[in-house]
Amino acid sequence: MSQVQSTPSPGLTVVPRKRRTVEMLLLIFASALSVAAYVQVDLNVLGEVPQNLPFVAGLAFGVPLLANFAMR
Repeated sequence: MSQVQSTPSPGLTVVPRKRRTVEMLLLIFASALSVAAYVQVDLNVLGEVPQNLPFVAGLAFGVPLLANFAMR
C-alpha cells in the first residue's frame, strides 16, 4: 500500500470561513431561552411577570452581543 500525501499548490491560499453571523444568531437564541426560562420560573413561583424583566433582558441580550461585536 502506498500512502499518498496531498500537499497544497504553492500558489493556493486557503482562507477559512468566518461564522460570526451564525455565532451571533446562536447567542440571540440562547439569550431568548434564558429570558424565557427566567419569566417562566417567576410565573410559576409568584404568578406574575417579574418587574425587572427589561433590565434582565437587556443584560441577557446586551452583554453577549457587545462581546460578539467587539470580536468582529
